[in-house]
Amino acid sequence: MYESLITTSAPSAPSAADLATFKAHCRVDASDTTEDLNLAVYLEAARHAASAYLKQTLAGSRSYQLTRDLLPTSALTGPTGSAAFNTFLNTSVYPYTLDSVFKILKPPLISIDSIQYLDTSGTLQALPSDYYKYVPGFPGRVAPAYGKIWPFTLPQVGSVVIAYTCGFGTTTTTVAIAGGVTTTTRVVTGPGLATPITTTSTAATVQADVAGVTVSDNIPFPAMAGILLWGASLYRNREAITEGVLSPMPYGVKELFDTCNKGFYK
Repeated sequence: MYESLITTSAPSAPSAADLATFKAHCRVDASDTTEDLNLAVYLEAARHAASAYLKQTLAGSRSYQLTRDLLPTSALTGPTGSAAFNTFLNTSVYPYTLDSVFKILKPPLISIDSIQYLDTSGTLQALPSDYYKYVPGFPGRVAPAYGKIWPFTLPQVGSVVIAYTCGFGTTTTTVAIAGGVTTTTRVVTGPGLATPITTTSTAATVQADVAGVTVSDNIPFPAMAGILLWGASLYRNREAITEGVLSPMPYGVKELFDTCNKGFYK
């Protein structure tokens, strides 16, 4: 089964918080903005390289469009199967076949947004959401809902398009200061969370309290460290040829990334 993947999210620059963290890692003074453009480029390059190495989405949430040639039922039964035989395959044989559950690329999966397909007459149709079941997180699986039979598709390449969202999610922290009280609200989103987790705490205002909003990606710390190391190496070694000895991946980065791999997706 051939699959093609495109990213439908608009490219985004590193957040101010990410850039500040990277500048501190590279030992660049926070007030020095002359290198901000280069730093942003190298940080994003390292993040993309890490995502490609791990085959995961490592920057906030990203929307994707996965194009397939068939829905799994089509591959098993073909357009001439009777309704009774299709039902038998779907409920008895289908759950145990290799193509009955297909995996989403670039996990962790947050949500399936839509599944569209060309029917046998070539008309674009939307698969009702109650016809499929998906499991968020890793590896991100999609399969027919129990007792449902997926329709046959036009027998040509690219007949099925799945739109979905992947990412580790984000944590948004809002700090409000009023009347001598600091109120901190933290909202966590990510795969497997049907609704965001919200926690609120209050405390007496102290001198260090600062009102504002911060957003951070919930990616694993080893991946974050590996991205910083790789980005710093790109920043410090800007030429393709050097008198020193360079490796394709800086020392220690692979070991950090390997702690985050998920087997099949590595």
